[in-house]
Amino acid sequence: MNYLDVGVTLTDCQKRSLIEAHKKKQPIVLRLSKDQLAGYDKISLTKTQHDAFIKHKNGRIGMDIRMSKSQVQKVGGSIFSAIIPLIRSILPSVLPALGSLGMAAATGAISGATHNAVSGAGHRVKNKNKICK
Repeated sequence: MNYLDVGVTLTDCQKRSLIEAHKKKQPIVLRLSKDQLAGYDKISLTKTQHDAFIKHKNGRIGMDIRMSKSQVQKVGGSIFSAIIPLIRSILPSVLPALGSLGMAAATGAISGATHNAVSGAGHRVKNKNKICK
């Protein structure tokens, strides 16, 4: 299926939910306010969704976007690739300021986070019906 990319502004919670849905290969519903219908976060929409998106954007009305598993897989991959360069660009400027003790703590935290991400013990959503705002 062909998808059309649009720019939106996703909250951190929405990004985490997309990543979680990507890992679990599940569909998701994104609730976007009128102010979120423009931005630098890219999501892929079907032609029908794109038409509705343009209509809501022009009318300055928020909307819910129901994303299928395949859409989540496409978008989730781009969210991952967008986050990694950001982390890489921030770390070199932050780590020297931490000093040797801070460096050891940061290294341990990064190691722990990497272990959690690889082992699947990372972010857990307690309430599956939680709506991100």
